[in-house]
Amino acid sequence: MAGMKRIRRIFAILAGMIFLPALLARAQFIGYVAPQTEQQVLAQNVACNGASQFYAIQNLGQTQHYLTVSAISGAVEFQATIQGVDVLGNVFSISDPLMAMGTVKGSGYYPKIQIKVFCVSGTYTATYSGAWGTYDSPTAAYALAQTDKIVFNNNGEGSSSAFQFQTPFSSAAGQVDFQYSVAGAGGSLQVECETAGLQTVTVYNTTLANTTALQTFIIPPFSCQNLILQYTTNSVVGTIFAEYLFTQPGANAPAESYTHVTTTTATAVKGTFGFLHTLTVNTGAAGTISLFDLPAASCTATPSTNTVAVITATATTLQTFTFDVNFLTGICVKASVAMDFTVSSQ
Repeated sequence: MAGMKRIRRIFAILAGMIFLPALLARAQFIGYVAPQTEQQVLAQNVACNGASQFYAIQNLGQTQHYLTVSAISGAVEFQATIQGVDVLGNVFSISDPLMAMGTVKGSGYYPKIQIKVFCVSGTYTATYSGAWGTYDSPTAAYALAQTDKIVFNNNGEGSSSAFQFQTPFSSAAGQVDFQYSVAGAGGSLQVECETAGLQTVTVYNTTLANTTALQTFIIPPFSCQNLILQYTTNSVVGTIFAEYLFTQPGANAPAESYTHVTTTTATAVKGTFGFLHTLTVNTGAAGTISLFDLPAASCTATPSTNTVAVITATATTLQTFTFDVNFLTGICVKASVAMDFTVSSQ
């Protein structure tokens, strides 16, 4: 018996000598492990197919995400975004849409990161870079990607086009530069905003001039998450170019457009939502000038329920009246007698 006890005691000691290093190793502190950086080539001269193309990112704990499009050739429409996917599979855009060559950034950690690219015809080259740390500020190329959107680039002038994209500052405020390659009459340009209830509101609508010169249109501030720029064809064989330049928060608001009136005819200053700045009486006359929110598609009367203001003018008083108010459906003006006045609006 004594021998057996001794053998068991020796076995216990030996077992302890074997398992003790493993236990010590398990408790040993080996230092901190930080998320790693990641560089990835996504596409090299990949052909656009008119559908969304997705690229999975090797997610190693990155919280800063950078997408660079270094080449675009022949694409008439292009849009690339960085997306985060949560554990339930919900997809969120975490960057501004990149709509030309350049670089854009996204922020935040998600279990899955992916790049979405949509383009029509042509080819593109794109790369990804990821890091971990404090999110940096939008400057230089990153700021340009936020504010400058190439919407149409050599799209067919003879067919209508529409493109939807996310606004950078939840506002439609900015300007649209548009150009025909071949002059033609009858085309139009429309800016629509998609509301939270997926309804669309027309913010701006204009008939395009019959010219190949650059045309610039000031778009008023309107709360807008997703924007649709729509071109209606003039049935001319050619191409179009359209660029949307958004106004940054805190920057000067876009300049107002003007409407000069010299008759007693009811005049539509603007046929859609906008911003009324001033009315200036240039040559006085004894009478009134009525301003009212457009009640329907035409500007023919002055309904009291939609009246913004009734200004009394005299033959000797020349004055500027400042309103700075939004109008919802369109603004009309009508003078009771012929006089010369100017309305400025966005």
